[in-house]
Amino acid sequence: MPLNDRIIFELNRLLQAQKDLELLIFYKGLPFTCKTTLLNLTGEQAMIKVSPPGSVCLEWEPYAWILSGEPLEAIKAHIDSFDITTGLAEISDFSYVGSKFGRRMTVRVVPKEPLEVRIIHGQHKMQGTLVDISMGGAGLVIPGQETASELKIGDLVELEIMLPEGKAAIDGKVHTCSKSEDGTVRLSVAYTENTRDKGLILKYIANRRVEIVRDLREMYEKTYQAKMAGAVPTNLASS
Repeated sequence: MPLNDRIIFELNRLLQAQKDLELLIFYKGLPFTCKTTLLNLTGEQAMIKVSPPGSVCLEWEPYAWILSGEPLEAIKAHIDSFDITTGLAEISDFSYVGSKFGRRMTVRVVPKEPLEVRIIHGQHKMQGTLVDISMGGAGLVIPGQETASELKIGDLVELEIMLPEGKAAIDGKVHTCSKSEDGTVRLSVAYTENTRDKGLILKYIANRRVEIVRDLREMYEKTYQAKMAGAVPTNLASS
């Protein structure tokens, strides 16, 4: 059976069984699940009803993931349309996620404001900006300096991240390293076992998570009220 036919078959089975579903989305790097009901399936497009407040992300996110709570693979779906006033969404273009999907479920947060990072590699010291951070690693952007271009996968580095809670000193290893079109270097660093200041990192992630959840709820209320009044708020995802 072709892959897409198999997915449609599974969705039909879930529809007939009236199984409880969840829709997985990401906001500011943090995973959120929304209670979801599969209403109907027409051809290769499905209609679902998604619960707030996480549903607001469907206003700008092109994809979401269906979780059935059964021993089935998560299903990636394209968001064709979404009406926040009713919670109804049309989805299609289904596919099973790959084996690396589990990594996305790691609690990873995006800073509210740019946070400076000092990267120490041997005798070289570079300045960068924190893109995201988890209890397992950090994503950074470094200006395209000559020293930054010398970094390669597997290199050991020291990071000093200026968190609101204090300076976190981190020992890590370069996991990925790539140069962007604008000349900056995008770096992901996995912590080593002897990483210091994990307590400080945990505190920052916990505090930032509270902020993100609050922002998401406020974003839902703002968008819902605006749509009910006939207005369309701008810059949703960056608010």
